[in-house]
This record gives sequence, structure tokens and C-alpha cells, in this order.
Amino acid sequence: AQIPPTEIIVVSDGCEITNNIIKNTPKFKKIKLVELPKQPGNFCGAVAQAGIDAATGEYIRWLDTDDFLGTDDLYNMDILLKQYNDPDFGYFDVIKYQGVNANKSISSQSTIVIIETKLEQDNIGNGMHVFKRSLDVSYAGCDGKRHDWLFIQRCLAKAKTVAKLQG
Repeated sequence: AQIPPTEIIVVSDGCEITNNIIKNTPKFKKIKLVELPKQPGNFCGAVAQAGIDAATGEYIRWLDTDDFLGTDDLYNMDILLKQYNDPDFGYFDVIKYQGVNANKSISSQSTIVIIETKLEQDNIGNGMHVFKRSLDVSYAGCDGKRHDWLFIQRCLAKAKTVAKLQG
């Protein structure tokens, strides 16, 4: 339901439930599914890299399985990127997070946490940034703890323009 129409890529590392949902749910027919064999550990850079390799858009925003987008998230991101002259790397000033209990309806949950992003202090995760595909940055070797920060350092080393996307 993201506006403008956006390329959505789901990388599945051996989860048959995910594979079946994407393949067999009509509303997900536009989602590109990339299937990998089960990867070792809690996070493997190969999963992120497979998504980056499959992407064709100008900007990439990576989300883990525990992240989600709000209804107008990509639309708002697009506006912010234009306001900041289309930087090579952008990160958001704050992230509004609502803890979700799968056993309750979303509308009945009110716990909201605001996280201020501090790039210089490594207080940034993968859902808090967006980067240009043309940076040609690899997730290879960014495995396990601090994988986001390692990847962000690679992006920053190649980016000519960086913007804190406030709004």
C-alpha cells in the first residue's frame, strides 16, 4: 500500500512460511521473492546482499524481519530525500516505534517509543537509513553483532553527500 508504487523485495533464507505467503497471496503478486538456503547465525550479510543485488531502484531501504513500515513511510521518505537534494546516504532524525504484541489488535496498543538517531554515536539501525544503490556497497562480511554499523560505515566512506532527514 506504499505510495508511490515501490519495488518491494523479500529475501527468504529458507522460511517456507514466508515463501508460501508471498507466492500464494494475490495482493503480494508484485513483491519480488528472493529465496536463499537457510543462513547461519542471527544475521548474515548474504541475506541483505541478496536484496541489494535484486534491487533496481535508485534508493534502497533495508528492513529486518522485526521492522515494519508505516502506511505513508516511503512517500514521506521520498519527500524528505527531495528536500535534502537527493543525498547519497540519508538517515532519519527520529524513529517512532510502537511495541507490538501479536496477541492484541494494533489499535489497542499505545506504547510508543521515540528513538533519536545519533549517527556519530552508532545509535542507528538498518531501518533508520536509506542509501543510493549506485554507492555499490556490499553487506558481505557484515555478520552478527554490529552488522548495521559496519554496513553504514561502508556507505559513509563512499557517499559524497549525507543528510540527516528531519521531519
